[in-house]
Amino acid sequence: MKVTELAKKLGVHRTTVTLWIKQGIIPATRTPGGKHIIGSAEELKAWQEPLTNNAALYLYYPLPETLDTESEVTKLRFFAEANGFTIDETVIEGSSHDQYLRKQLLRLLSKPTLRTILTTRQSLPHGWKFMSTALAAAGRRLIIADAEKHHEREYRWQSHQTR
Repeated sequence: MKVTELAKKLGVHRTTVTLWIKQGIIPATRTPGGKHIIGSAEELKAWQEPLTNNAALYLYYPLPETLDTESEVTKLRFFAEANGFTIDETVIEGSSHDQYLRKQLLRLLSKPTLRTILTTRQSLPHGWKFMSTALAAAGRRLIIADAEKHHEREYRWQSHQTR
């Protein structure tokens, strides 16, 4: 399969596919003419399988010492597992002076293999609607998981998928 064919299937630009090949994310061979050839459909399916349900948990709080981060992470993990996501990474970020400079979030966004970012409404960055639109254009998504406590240990989850 050619790079342009794969780019059309994935809904990304061909230079993105070429970059992923150079980074070793997509397995491909190079012809004597210098073009990349991606393996068979079975190989491609095997490459895509682990990427479909991977997610990262992202929490941001301006004053992290005022929050019980362990319980927030537990709630998000519960939501992720209940919805069939495999958690690759958990990021807790916070400071009182850098609310617009979220370095860990930028690092997560730069990972092309990360398909989903799970977060809470309190952790949403400024301009999150623009970010979610850009993620959706690349076949990725931002899911806002909010829990309402009904009983001692029961939570009703509301998932707001941005697409």
